[in-house]
Amino acid sequence: MKILIINTNRFDRNGMSTFVMNYAKAFVKFGTSVDVLVNGFIEQDFNDLLVELGINVYNFGNRNRQPLKYVRKLRELIRKEEYDIVYVQGNSATLAIEAFAVNPFRNQLKVAMHAHGVTTSHPFINSLLKQYFLNHFDIALAASQAAGEFLFDGRSFDVVKNGINVDEFGYSNINRENVRNALKLAPNQKLIVQLGALTPQKNYPFTLDIAESFLNDNSTYFALFGDGPEYNQISQEIANRQLTNIGLFKPIKDVSAVLSAADGVIFPSRFEPFGLVALEAQSVGTMLAVSNVFVRELDITPAISYLDLNVQAWHEWIDDLSVGNRYDSALTQKLIVEAQFDMDTNATKLLHVFESYLLK
Repeated sequence: MKILIINTNRFDRNGMSTFVMNYAKAFVKFGTSVDVLVNGFIEQDFNDLLVELGINVYNFGNRNRQPLKYVRKLRELIRKEEYDIVYVQGNSATLAIEAFAVNPFRNQLKVAMHAHGVTTSHPFINSLLKQYFLNHFDIALAASQAAGEFLFDGRSFDVVKNGINVDEFGYSNINRENVRNALKLAPNQKLIVQLGALTPQKNYPFTLDIAESFLNDNSTYFALFGDGPEYNQISQEIANRQLTNIGLFKPIKDVSAVLSAADGVIFPSRFEPFGLVALEAQSVGTMLAVSNVFVRELDITPAISYLDLNVQAWHEWIDDLSVGNRYDSALTQKLIVEAQFDMDTNATKLLHVFESYLLK
């Protein structure tokens, strides 16, 4: 089987791109031929890892800015490589661009559309393209029930669980000490971490409000890791409000190390289709709080708490944490595997789905 995975999002440290990386690695592990098409940008370390795995990485520029060029190049690639499956990741009916590009080849391959989001920043275009989109694919997949209902408008779809390799997300005391030393934390200082793109979705201004409520408490420090359109705004607001208990950092490669260092991880998102880092945090055994918009499929281990977007509730949750207190990662990893969120199981299931459609 030969698969082309298309990531319509910016290929940086966001949930959709992490999903693509995880599944691409697993597919190759099981002997499947994989290529990846990116949308104008891919972080260099992601590109290097894919190439190291023998995966061809294609980039035809930003699909939104030059859709006709993108469609032409995509058709040339499909004609040349003769894929069995074109597997497209996205959030809205703008996936009609890929559906249109692939349509001439529908007699020789199957088109799989994978819904990741529960909202779109292009509602008019989404509505305009929805009917064409719904009539031009073969396989409907979704990261969650909510994402599938949003994109597929009542049509049937299969939920593909976001999987992780639990072996890559276990607790490490050495990593904990290294990260905490790098942040110059005292042994009794509580570390609260937020990881994710600096966008309105992730609700970093709310995190600043939480941190401000701890400003006179030297025992708690907040480390925020991410990049995005709100980075400069959040950085300036930290300075303006003199929030000396917050550090703002660019994304880190070793997420597991930061999760080991943290005494609590927070995700106060305004909306969230799934939240893969929240799964990774549970695997490490770190206490975490998520906003009530997170899907309940993530309620896998006792480490996770769901909270309303009320500063006092988050303050109290953090206040109740103890430095170094966490769940045994062997236990949380076992629960994640039992809930079928491990990568090998999910990748095998998805390959079987693709094989069954190719036989039709």
